[in-house]
Amino acid sequence: MFDLRRIPIVRMLLPFAGGSLAGYGIVHPHQVSELLVTTAMMWILLVALFHRSGRKPGGREWLFLLLVFSVVFMVGFTLGTMTLPVDPGLPLKEKVMIRGVITGGPIQGAKNWSYGLKTERVCSRDSAYGIRTLLKVYLTAPLDSLPKGDSLWPREGEVWQFYGQLVPITNSGNPGATDFESIMTRNNCWYRFYADQNYAPRLMGKLPGKGGWRDRNIHASRIRNAVSVHWSGDGKEISLLKAVCLGDRSDLTKELKLAYSNAGAMHLLAVSGLHMGLIWWVLYHLFSWMVRLSGREIFRSLTIITILWVFAFVTGFSSSVSRSATMFTLFTAGRLMSQRMHAINGILVSAFLLILLDPSRMLDVGFQLSYTAILGIVALYPVFRRLLTIKNRILRRVWEAALVSVMAQISTIPLIIYYFHQIPVYSLITSLVTIPLLSLLIALFVISVPFMVAGIGSTLFNSVLIKLAFLINLSVEQVASIPGAVVNELNLDKMSLCLWMGILCTLMVVLNHRMALARYLLIGLVSASLCWTARCRYLQSHSSEMVIGNFSNASILTFREGDKVDHYCMYGDSTAFNYLEQYTSKNWSRRRFRTSMIELESQDSVKGMNSECLRLAPGVWLLGNDRIKGWVISGALDRNENILQACDAERFNEFSGNFVLLMGNPPLRHIPQELLNSSCEVILDGSNRSWYISGIERFKEENECCYTYYNTGKLGAYLKRW
Repeated sequence: MFDLRRIPIVRMLLPFAGGSLAGYGIVHPHQVSELLVTTAMMWILLVALFHRSGRKPGGREWLFLLLVFSVVFMVGFTLGTMTLPVDPGLPLKEKVMIRGVITGGPIQGAKNWSYGLKTERVCSRDSAYGIRTLLKVYLTAPLDSLPKGDSLWPREGEVWQFYGQLVPITNSGNPGATDFESIMTRNNCWYRFYADQNYAPRLMGKLPGKGGWRDRNIHASRIRNAVSVHWSGDGKEISLLKAVCLGDRSDLTKELKLAYSNAGAMHLLAVSGLHMGLIWWVLYHLFSWMVRLSGREIFRSLTIITILWVFAFVTGFSSSVSRSATMFTLFTAGRLMSQRMHAINGILVSAFLLILLDPSRMLDVGFQLSYTAILGIVALYPVFRRLLTIKNRILRRVWEAALVSVMAQISTIPLIIYYFHQIPVYSLITSLVTIPLLSLLIALFVISVPFMVAGIGSTLFNSVLIKLAFLINLSVEQVASIPGAVVNELNLDKMSLCLWMGILCTLMVVLNHRMALARYLLIGLVSASLCWTARCRYLQSHSSEMVIGNFSNASILTFREGDKVDHYCMYGDSTAFNYLEQYTSKNWSRRRFRTSMIELESQDSVKGMNSECLRLAPGVWLLGNDRIKGWVISGALDRNENILQACDAERFNEFSGNFVLLMGNPPLRHIPQELLNSSCEVILDGSNRSWYISGIERFKEENECCYTYYNTGKLGAYLKRW
């Protein structure tokens, strides 16, 4: 299985992928040499495995391998540099008019709706830009008051014109928060656009069909609409049919997505290799008459491959669909030429081709999960299937289906923990129940499309499809409602992820090939993982930190000593509190820390696990411990009363602090000058308005204050460690 002489593409894939990542900008320029060294070490290990497999290269061959490695790495580096998205430099501090094509949405937020827009033209007061880039467009009333599906809603494939202001996409800066800026810029999306409520957006028409490659999403949306218009029924069932049959997940509700996530069935919502395999199987039997008529396999194979690529086009060429279509094409070509292709070589060839077309795919979560799952199935499934022999045909099929699901889940567990911080417990039960139903649904969908488009038997096909979708949704919701369906608050850092993925790959080699070198490498990786975990735990237990972060209408101040964490928070509404809960559960997992959540406004005096909170006056608190202590002053401070008057000057002078945190626009004239002129660092919370932050500088000049300030709204969370 893992005879590397039968998988030659891996020798090209490693240096090319490393070079593409370096050129694409995933690492800083000074880290390119580190990536080069890492890739070279992987190459040397690969050569060592070749040596142990029986192939013994001489000195000249080693030199040749080094030359090939350098050339392939540089080709990947050049391609990654050429495809690196570049900021178009659009005007930010003035109102602009934009015109473009709607590419996605609507997605409902707390206060507005968001759309994807591919710009065609951007006009400012004195300039016009003919730039094609992606924007995240946010719309508010009156569109949010219209029922979804109304003719005034922007729809995918339509050309709309908006008037408003561009804002650069930035991260929150809170430790451990999602790197939203990198995710969006990799997709060539650099700005948010907030439409002006005083100017209604205008529908300029539909994009004319130019037949070009750049307009594939528009034509794909038309095909999806032409098919889905024949479905009628409950909204949840229709949204599921659009997701699993057409790759359109825009109509899925948050509740339905959450149910599929908790039940471990999110892979069913994304069109993947499972769906492509089912479609291939149905088409293989439907077009068997071609073989009987012509006596040749080539006509059926070409027809099936053409339909699969058309389906990939309609669903938007996602990573999993592109991988499946490429693999089926390669295997079909090898079968027609009577050349048997090694399964793993075919998988890696498809990965190489996709990376060659778009190096940024390597950073796509779907790409990583898709290839990790299929490699795990191909490498681990045959090994574990031989452990149990079942004679009953039905039970054997159930065992094999369950085993495929388990192998896919085992191989993707490190990535799932790293990206989603959870593990679904009952995914095996979900797969056993829903995959047979999904197989029937996909098979019926493939058969029904030509009949429904022609208007033959539409009612019958629609009724059966809706009932199958209802059963799938019901099964998933029932599994998701079982207590303990998902294990939350799991964390994995990048180094641990790399080590666990290395352990997984090496384990695949050990189980399929008896090589002493692979076993030693597996032991070394496990040891390195244990040492890294012990180091992280040691550093955690012997370190302390203070973090001041801000979310939309919410603020949080965190004190940590070892595994003891105190969160002091202020929030405006339930939505803001939900943000705080998500942040704390993701970055301060209760599996690693002992945490407490304290609401500042509801406390006069409270003692946490490693800090204390003392309320001195309305809107004034003293927070900290024996290592660091500071003042927290909020907008609740009485604007007619000085802090010295509010909390007694003698009592005020008893306290000293290392920082002063201002939140919610507290009046500066009522803050004692000696406090701002002291050695305390002034921290401006992101909840302060822009006019207030500008006033801070004027106040500093007028009163000749010597303080320095840190703005969390602009610079990200304030972090201090000791």
